[in-house]
Amino acid sequence: MSELLDAVARGQGYSNLDPSILDGVTIPVGHGLGGAEQAGKSAADLLNLASGIVSSAAAGTDNWKSGSVCCMQCGGSDCVHAMPPSPTDVFAGYLATGKPNWVDFAHLCIDRHVEGFETLFVQRPGVVGVSIPGSDIESELLDSFRDAAYRVVWAVNVGLVPADFEPVRSGQDRIALSLLAVLLVRGGRPAVRLNAVGLDTDALDHAAGNQGSRGPAERVRRILAATAGRLEAISSGLRHEARVTGPEDVNRLVDRLAGGVGPVMNRLRSDLVAVFQGVDDRTRHGEQRARSGSRPTSAAFGDAESAPDESLLMDMVERTVIVAGPRGRCHVFTTDGRLVTSITLNDGDFQARIVHGRWRPLKESDISQFRQAISRRR
Repeated sequence: MSELLDAVARGQGYSNLDPSILDGVTIPVGHGLGGAEQAGKSAADLLNLASGIVSSAAAGTDNWKSGSVCCMQCGGSDCVHAMPPSPTDVFAGYLATGKPNWVDFAHLCIDRHVEGFETLFVQRPGVVGVSIPGSDIESELLDSFRDAAYRVVWAVNVGLVPADFEPVRSGQDRIALSLLAVLLVRGGRPAVRLNAVGLDTDALDHAAGNQGSRGPAERVRRILAATAGRLEAISSGLRHEARVTGPEDVNRLVDRLAGGVGPVMNRLRSDLVAVFQGVDDRTRHGEQRARSGSRPTSAAFGDAESAPDESLLMDMVERTVIVAGPRGRCHVFTTDGRLVTSITLNDGDFQARIVHGRWRPLKESDISQFRQAISRRR
């Protein structure tokens, strides 16, 4: 009967809603689907019954629309506030009265001191990502405007992506994407869904068809599909829990979900950035700087060889090896010993990466392999 329910949903104007609202919804057998007493029910009666079930299941779901953000001030996703006003604006959170806060991506990167933001202002702009937890997204939002049925658990903003999804080059039109992990509560049942805002899926599909399976567009499609699957797996783990019955239940669930959703969304950020600004380009530039003698890059291999084991760290987001050298020098290597880049950090910035768990001690089994890789590249 799913085909009937889907058709009725489309007829009621719910075609843009998340299809999961009908998960588990069935028409009872006793209402004309095989029950003896109801065998004579007319097609019109059956259609009316299906319509009522869909209306009940979809009640309150106007706040979800693919490609839009729920405006809690207006109470839905169809108002002018629900979409970014320009192709390079991204979702930075909610204002106090529930209106989505759209911010130019470059300005957001500057305000949040995003590493690598300076690459946005060169002739051939780079691509960087910003990860924003739900606690930051709703930090200004007043409780009276909060929607218990729609909560953004995590947001990832990525830009400036080539609008044609071709490899990065000079002169391309650029866009920014907002990828949201949204908690939806329907009839007390929670689900986490990925919503891509600012993404022209037709343009992405067209580019993927032209580029083939190894092109940037197809890689983006696969990354988004994989992320949606990981969030669906998290949703599956919630199906056997007690129903969510009120705002306090939702708040507790959002806090709990952040621990599982955060790593999924951070991986999404890293994977998308890598599509357009891959390690190969950065390693080549890093090694060129090392050979040119400019510091701190030129000291990278020497610092790596002399570093004690406790100065070798793993970046848990980028999956690269960090060598903590003297005077704040930090060198980023691939696990096979290729230099990516070098930076200089003050003690506060260095310790922040340790405390937040982004940089963790390299495992003993990986230390010897890394040292061997470094030795082979000298």
